[in-house]
Amino acid sequence: MACSEKAVFVPGVWGPHYNVLIPNLWLSEGGQSAAGKSIDHIIQTHPAYTELKQLANEQNITIFDVLNETLNTLQNKYKVGNISLLSGDLHMTIDFHGNRSPLADSELGASVTGLRFDTSLNNLAIQYLAVLQAVAYDSRHIIEAMTKAGHHFRVVQICGGLARLSLLTQIIADVVQMPVYVSDVTIDCVLLGSAICGQLVADTVQQVEDLLNGIACPIQTYMPDAKMVDFHKDKYEIYRLLQQTEIDSRKRMSKYCRP
Repeated sequence: MACSEKAVFVPGVWGPHYNVLIPNLWLSEGGQSAAGKSIDHIIQTHPAYTELKQLANEQNITIFDVLNETLNTLQNKYKVGNISLLSGDLHMTIDFHGNRSPLADSELGASVTGLRFDTSLNNLAIQYLAVLQAVAYDSRHIIEAMTKAGHHFRVVQICGGLARLSLLTQIIADVVQMPVYVSDVTIDCVLLGSAICGQLVADTVQQVEDLLNGIACPIQTYMPDAKMVDFHKDKYEIYRLLQQTEIDSRKRMSKYCRP
């Protein structure tokens, strides 16, 4: 979501809506279709998922902790400076449930390239890394579309369940090359929004802004790694190429498969 003083119309992005979030500002909302479910799908459909759950239970940690530890081990093994470099040969999109923004294509499907006969936990960790990167590339696509239409971004703030994945947060910072703020991940965003509405009895814009800033202040900041610009630029372009290939393939075959 992004607010602006003037109405900014962005193809594939909801809005602009006036006076719905902050008084006297316009709100635009670009969303992802089931991003969290896409991460779950990649993890839960992998042959090593049972092994992953067993290790997490034995160590009394989450499956994401195991995956992160596995990636750290692989990073040390291959002596790469950044964990993201481990997925250079694996690329995917997250359009399992269509693309909400900015393509606004509910029938778009996901694509994966670089799969092998590897069913190991190491491979599951790499696929997990690749789907996190895909979420970040989708975010970049939305930000680029909104920027082209007239929005201006300096920082990104995330909340909700995905904010609990610190690796994803860092990848987003590296991909969009902006600082990413993370609010307290222990706070339920829906309940927080209800609390804000309940307390929103102010009469002036300044009072409203004070209330929002007091409740939803940043807790942690993730800074972008400038050394990862070229890597993510290339992977992002491949991400967009996969999306376009999916669109072109569906269009080409539609004369056979659709009434």
